[in-house]
Amino acid sequence: MAQQGFGFANVVGFVALAYGLVIGLTSNTFSQQILGGSAWKWLQQGSYVLWALVVAHTVYFLYLHFVSFHRPLPPGNCFRMPFAAIVVVTVTLQVTAYLATWRRQRSRRRPALAQIEGQ
Repeated sequence: MAQQGFGFANVVGFVALAYGLVIGLTSNTFSQQILGGSAWKWLQQGSYVLWALVVAHTVYFLYLHFVSFHRPLPPGNCFRMPFAAIVVVTVTLQVTAYLATWRRQRSRRRPALAQIEGQ
């Protein structure tokens, strides 16, 4: 715990755990009725923040944390490449879905704008 960065990475992990519990406990119809639609949706969209916290926590322990600077480096962790691949695939899917949604919304607005301008 005294090593530089180790405590911070654990704090990020604990915050992610607490945030994940809140999101998990409110992922039901009863919570949606109690909180109301917009508050519930805002809370559930925090899953993007949760994902970023989990990625930051994992990046630290897979790529940055070393046991001691006075000893030789330990062998590479076998989870580094699969983790990097999962992050790249996830970000690619999110960006692709965003662009597809943006294009679909844009194409729906164009006929409406053309109709308004034509009148």
